[in-house]
Amino acid sequence: MMNQILKTIEYLSYHEPMGIALTVVSLVGAVLSLSTVSLFLYHRDTPVIKASNFDLSCLLLFSLFLCILCPLTFIGRPTVWTCMLRHTAFGVLEHLKLVNFTILDGNKVSYFSTCACLSNRAKYPTFFRTIPSDFFQAKALAALVKRFGWQWIGAIQSDNDYGRNGILAFREEVEKMGVCVAFTGTVLRTFKREKILAVVEMIKRSTVKVILAFVPEGDLYPLMKEIVRQNITGIQWIASEAWITAARPSTPKMYRSFGGSIGFVVRKMAIPKLRPFLMDLSPYTGRGSAFVNDFWEVVVGCRPPSAGTQNPTQTSQICNGNESLRGSQNAFFNVTQLRVSYNVYKAVYAVAHAIHYVLFCQPVGNKTVKPCLDTSQIQPKEVPESVCSSVCPVGTRKAQIKGQSICCFDCIPCADGAIANSTGATDCTPCPREYWSNEGRDECILKTIEYLSYHEPMGIALTVVSLVGAVLSLSTVSLFLYHRDTPVIKASNFDLSCLLLFSLFLCFLCPLTFIGRPTVWTCMLRHTAFGVTFALCMSCVLGKTIVVVTAFKATLPGSKIQETA
Repeated sequence: MMNQILKTIEYLSYHEPMGIALTVVSLVGAVLSLSTVSLFLYHRDTPVIKASNFDLSCLLLFSLFLCILCPLTFIGRPTVWTCMLRHTAFGVLEHLKLVNFTILDGNKVSYFSTCACLSNRAKYPTFFRTIPSDFFQAKALAALVKRFGWQWIGAIQSDNDYGRNGILAFREEVEKMGVCVAFTGTVLRTFKREKILAVVEMIKRSTVKVILAFVPEGDLYPLMKEIVRQNITGIQWIASEAWITAARPSTPKMYRSFGGSIGFVVRKMAIPKLRPFLMDLSPYTGRGSAFVNDFWEVVVGCRPPSAGTQNPTQTSQICNGNESLRGSQNAFFNVTQLRVSYNVYKAVYAVAHAIHYVLFCQPVGNKTVKPCLDTSQIQPKEVPESVCSSVCPVGTRKAQIKGQSICCFDCIPCADGAIANSTGATDCTPCPREYWSNEGRDECILKTIEYLSYHEPMGIALTVVSLVGAVLSLSTVSLFLYHRDTPVIKASNFDLSCLLLFSLFLCFLCPLTFIGRPTVWTCMLRHTAFGVTFALCMSCVLGKTIVVVTAFKATLPGSKIQETA
């Protein structure tokens, strides 16, 4: 019979320092999250809260509240419920994040977004595209590596979703084929030169002869320049579609290091009827515009009479009206080798066909595969706005968002004492000295002066107490002066005592500066009088204390102070 040994359960206790720290941080964070939600609820009707999307902000704060509490499931003796909760808590939070994204998202059709991450229907349910996903490019590149029998390769990725997801999909494919990836370097156009040099050194130290670069051309260019500068040759480069057809890698300067690069490109296609349309462009057919006039001047070599004399591009010769684009051999009319433009064409037509299907859906018999839209129920709406930021209302000013276009800005409420009485204001105007801004920050109103009067009960009480205290202080000083030669007064340090009583006298008078209608002098005196008098009072007390301590030390046996005396 086998002996059974009970498992030793090790866990983080609430009594351990780490457990205490995590518990405190979690509870404090949760309280702060709930406090912020309470503030949002209390001020939900203010412009700032409305502008921050109240509903989504509360949902975000609630998810943060749950996220901060999650560490508590890892503290204390584990149970069945806490173990189950550990696996589900973060999943619930991720779902909340996806709900936020779905609420904010709209239908999109992209013509050049190839990132494989966008194929996730759970995250991007309304995203469509007319270009294949990088998942298929990764499979094709893996098949290419297998076809040439390469077993030892390097990889370069851009520090973004495009590069990371592309290399991840590629590695998953080649590892099934027994291919090993020696290293994975990361580059980006904004990286410092030290990071680029680190990737170059990685390439130089490695023995690989084949490197895949899954990087946009702009992000790869700093690495390419450094490779050419250090004369690194003899490497077979495999390119992603983002840079295989780019112009800069094909220059004579780059050819020594990057000549012979291979990769897959976006297919070339011709857009039907595009060439005849371009051939029929003319500034005389009613379809003329500033762009057509400029194009006509460059291709034909003369300026249409309707263009006037503004912005001549190449020549000031006037056209006679008999010119034509037909038969022109300009490279612009070669529309049989289109890549990205063809994807744009497909994206536009995909949307157009979808709208056509919705508007002209015809039922087949009594049923349809998908119910048709009742177009009679479509009500006209306002023209949708297409702005980065809405016009700032009165009472606010524009604040440029760092790193973004001038069209993108935040609307910041004017500070106290300043107003903006027009929409779209770039600055707030300070109110005159006697005025103050109203609650809406759009009008200056006369300041209401509120002060404590001598006729109010509180003013009378403070005045009486101040005067009584001042009189008592002066009376005590008079007594000290009268009895200054007595042993008691001498023992109490006459000079410091009088100075202390004088500072108390001034302290008692300080409240009088806060009573009555304020003036420039009383307002200035409030800030300085009490500080000076109180500091003087404390200095006197400290001086007397030092004298007493010194006297007591002098009475101790063997005191050096006594010997000196």
